[in-house]
Amino acid sequence: MSADPRAAEPGLWHEALRVADKEARIGEDAWMATSAVAILETRLARANAARIALREAVRVRDVLLAEQRVALAERDKALLDLGSTVRRSPLDHLAHLARRARRLAGRVYRSLRR
Repeated sequence: MSADPRAAEPGLWHEALRVADKEARIGEDAWMATSAVAILETRLARANAARIALREAVRVRDVLLAEQRVALAERDKALLDLGSTVRRSPLDHLAHLARRARRLAGRVYRSLRR
């Protein structure tokens, strides 16, 4: 029997091509399915890694915010302690009243000029 396809009967030749094409398509579909699954598994692994990293970042942020709150509370306490130890002289109070009176007189003057 000759290996030349032209020598074979046309019906058998077409049937052999149909079978070969069908097998090739089945093989290609199987390869595409496994490839798609591998791609999806890779994407899933990356998404899980990103989720874990985000949770860790949020945890670190919460720790930093807690430390900042403690530092602010300590600063406020130190300022209150400092404010209670510093005594104001009566002259400071008089200077404050004088500034207020000067501002009030300026407002009255400007309102009368209009």
